[in-house]
Amino acid sequence: MKRNKIYIVIGLLILCLVISYCMNISLYYKGCITSHIAGKNNNSKSIMEVSTVSYNDVVLEEILACNESMSSVNKRYPMECVRHIYDSYRVSYLGQDKVLTLFYDEDGNFILGRIYRQNKFKDDFKKIHFGMKCEDVKAFDNDGCFLFLYVDGINLPKESIHYTKDGYIITIRYDKRFLRVIDIEMELI
Repeated sequence: MKRNKIYIVIGLLILCLVISYCMNISLYYKGCITSHIAGKNNNSKSIMEVSTVSYNDVVLEEILACNESMSSVNKRYPMECVRHIYDSYRVSYLGQDKVLTLFYDEDGNFILGRIYRQNKFKDDFKKIHFGMKCEDVKAFDNDGCFLFLYVDGINLPKESIHYTKDGYIITIRYDKRFLRVIDIEMELI
């Protein structure tokens, strides 16, 4: 049982590290590069604007369990929102109140994925301010990814990741000593 917990923590750690890597600093991305998949380019559109299908929780779990290449997954579940980030791709699938995010390397090989709950809007995060305690941010949006709080002995970036109902990813960074908000970034899912 203890071994299973260790594997879960390691898996979550890897997920958070990849997400942090992909979202670090002011993300340089080329936008929705759906041109090679869906035949259109949607640089400035959110997942809400480009998605024609909203999947239920069971299908989101099925897509996540695929662990296959981009082209294989795209054949069964058309990719409508794909972002090119550095030398990787972030593919997002819209659910009713969740978003599935999959990461692929530059060759289209699966790296990892996660399903995020969406229960806040972008404007709700205006309540978050510099100097605010991490525990208060967690109380505000407990569905955010706060992995750094649960892993000891590993130098993870002190940041939480939040997905909004209106199609944004909000990354909140904290100072290392007191865990108070020092930076807030928003980008389209």
